[in-house]
Amino acid sequence: AVNSEGIVQTYPNNAPENSIVFVIGDLPDFYANDFENGAENWVVGYPSDLATAGIWELAEPIASFNDDGFQVQPGEDSSENGTTCFITGNGYEEGNGGFDDVDNGATTLLSPLFDLSDFDEVILTYYRWYTNNIGDNGGSDKWVVSVSNNNGATWIDLENSGASSTTWEKKRFILSDYIEFTEQMKFRYVAEDILYDGDAGSGGSLVEAAVDDFLIEYLSDNVGVLGDINGDESIDVLDVVLLVNMILGSEIPNYFTADINNDGLINVQDIITLINIILEQ
Repeated sequence: AVNSEGIVQTYPNNAPENSIVFVIGDLPDFYANDFENGAENWVVGYPSDLATAGIWELAEPIASFNDDGFQVQPGEDSSENGTTCFITGNGYEEGNGGFDDVDNGATTLLSPLFDLSDFDEVILTYYRWYTNNIGDNGGSDKWVVSVSNNNGATWIDLENSGASSTTWEKKRFILSDYIEFTEQMKFRYVAEDILYDGDAGSGGSLVEAAVDDFLIEYLSDNVGVLGDINGDESIDVLDVVLLVNMILGSEIPNYFTADINNDGLINVQDIITLINIILEQ
């Protein structure tokens, strides 16, 4: 904007290097997981984890409450038609809201490795539950969500908070605001019970967390040809070999090119679809 005296103002301040992005309507999915079909290469545990209870697990959550009746752990997942999610310790003991909550350190949930290098923009969405405001040191523990573009060698935080919310919250991030896209992208979720000397080495507060409905959407001018998994502009047996290797785990899964039937999975159904494409050429 320019006023009558020729003074120029921009928004954002560093435009056009930086801009505002509006997401309107549905974007194409690169990867979607509501965790109803199992862990699917999600991994629990990290070398720095010290938690002795409340370890991440895939389960149908059981609601828990403290002595005053305040809810600590969810009693259902966030999916409209689902039942399971990743949750920190799903153990249950009547009248004991602190049973199997996160104790004595951190517990970590790691995503599979993703190749996002072909995309101009990536939108990450997930639902999460996190509470730590009940107990001797309420509100003092940490919930951290991070992204890496070098297979976990270094991490950049998307969330780093001690705020509680006893409800499922939707979180959405435009990833280019945080990190460059590579073929070695990974995400992690950390719930931590921070220790305090004043309470004999216990964190004191009740810490519970959950994650569900993980979604990666994308924008890209590099659409490619359906079935050309290796990007050589030909659909042939080399694409079949690469697809098989992705399923076996010797290649990083690329849902953008290899999820040919667009069901959010890379499996034998994609091999069948690819072979049919080759036979019909």
